Amino acid sequence: LAFSDVVLALASGMTIKFFPLFFKEETLLAPIEVNVVFLTTSIGVAITSVLARIVAPRIGGVRTMIAFYIPGVLLLAGMYCMSIGYDIKNGSVPLWRNEWVIVPVFVLRTSLMNCTPPIKKAIFMEHVPIAKRGRWSAFESLTRFGWSGSAFIGGLCVDKYGYGATFLITACLQAIGVVAIGIVGFFIDQQ
Repeated sequence: LAFSDVVLALASGMTIKFFPLFFKEETLLAPIEVNVVFLTTSIGVAITSVLARIVAPRIGGVRTMIAFYIPGVLLLAGMYCMSIGYDIKNGSVPLWRNEWVIVPVFVLRTSLMNCTPPIKKAIFMEHVPIAKRGRWSAFESLTRFGWSGSAFIGGLCVDKYGYGATFLITACLQAIGVVAIGIVGFFIDQQ
């Protein structure tokens, strides 16, 4: 679970800091509209967190995380797909220029990917002995630092390849993290 946490954090750090710029530069939203997007996202995270807490007792914490992460990763890959297949010379523009398409996709993706920390924490508390919990807390701090540090790599990717490619790279890394959670889930289910 710790490995998946690191991979997911590093992958997310590559893009999350650039979403305000993405919405300003690519979707052409005004700054107030970008803030409304992030306010809506916070409400979405709150709603999906309640939903995740309802689902977790029925199917288990790890399965709940996977059930929420998979569509989140696919939606981010979908955001990449919205950047391809257009030709500015012929007057067509990327689908992500349509805020009525990209904003709901972003809000749902972000809500799904950020609603399970309480479940993850419960899994840690259940499976990590009390004497080792301090180490895990320190490890979580390191993960948060890595999340911020990976923004540098994300910035390089955005500058060199654009937002779409960076979304795809992030989605691929997040998929690796989800697979790692699935492996952990297999072992937890065996106990």
